[in-house]
Amino acid sequence: MTLRPLLQVTGLRAGYGLGEVLRGVDLAVGPGELLAVLGRNGSGRSTLLQATMGLLPARGRVRLDGTDLGPLAPHRRARLGLGYVAAHRAVFDRLSVQQNLQLGILPARPDAPRPGWTESRVLDRFAPLRQRLHAPGWALSGGERQLLAIARTLLGNPRALLLDEPTEGLAPRQVDATAALLRQLRDDGMGIVLVEQRLQFALDLADRVAVLGDGRIEFTGSPAELGERDAVSARWLAP
Repeated sequence: MTLRPLLQVTGLRAGYGLGEVLRGVDLAVGPGELLAVLGRNGSGRSTLLQATMGLLPARGRVRLDGTDLGPLAPHRRARLGLGYVAAHRAVFDRLSVQQNLQLGILPARPDAPRPGWTESRVLDRFAPLRQRLHAPGWALSGGERQLLAIARTLLGNPRALLLDEPTEGLAPRQVDATAALLRQLRDDGMGIVLVEQRLQFALDLADRVAVLGDGRIEFTGSPAELGERDAVSARWLAP
């Protein structure tokens, strides 16, 4: 028996103004699965995450655990369990780290398989944030801003997480810590859609990969299967 996907996108079309970027994207991610969306710069990967979150006008269907998200606004999608971490790390500069975290708090579902994320648990997991709890957002380094953006999203206790370029600008040590966190989240049953420029980082983490090109998914399979498809890599992933 095939299990129902946790997050399913069908026929998604979206863009900016009159320019269509996504031309009918289909993808799915299950609970406890990490799907890496790969493609060249400008292929529409970030647009895909934004449209899935409801941040862009889009046609097609987005379902979360069988619920059609339809015309729901981003904040209502978040309340249903869809989390999103933007590439630009939308931290409120005039608020403290603690105030930024408090903006993301939503209670865990009663049927959640693991303990919910609380402020205390987040600060235990993201120790650098505890040390900067009262610092304003503008005073944080790029790495600290990324930690804060991820931690704030986790406080919403999402079931599925859309993650855009989480390692951009991070030092190697922080990249390793991010990889360890994503593995933990996946092992806890979260479905993750990862957009990441570091190809090897994404391939090392992914259960499956989807290659986006010309606004459509051109390949879906395991990292090993992608490694056997030189033509796909040459056409859609090579610089």
